[in-house]
Amino acid sequence: MNDNIPVERRAMEGKQLRYDSFCGLNCGACPVGMANELGRGDILDGFAANWNIEREKLECSGCKGDVIAGFCQGCEMRHCAREKGVEFCFQCDDYPCGTITEFRNDDAVHHSVVFSTWRRSGNGADAGSIGEERWAA
Repeated sequence: MNDNIPVERRAMEGKQLRYDSFCGLNCGACPVGMANELGRGDILDGFAANWNIEREKLECSGCKGDVIAGFCQGCEMRHCAREKGVEFCFQCDDYPCGTITEFRNDDAVHHSVVFSTWRRSGNGADAGSIGEERWAA
């Protein structure tokens, strides 16, 4: 174990945040993901207190990573994509399905981008065709 890593970050040691998600959200834009990536346990402590959630449930390396935040563990799209063996929901024959449509239309404003993410460049570019790094930029 690297003793230079703060205690609050050690649970994430060796885990890099994956920015891409199955649905099209950018996990790198998530404040929980950013705090984990930066090793900012103090920010995660604040989130835990404000959201009345256990601090451990805020450890996350992105929905395609090994450590998933508590509020993402039950994600139906994540489960479905893994079951169907697709990297992105748009690769599924059933896309857009009722699950992702309901997610897009729920009360969380940031969910509204899931359909437009795949067409953001105007030429149908997606993380699969232009690469994760350019897509997440």
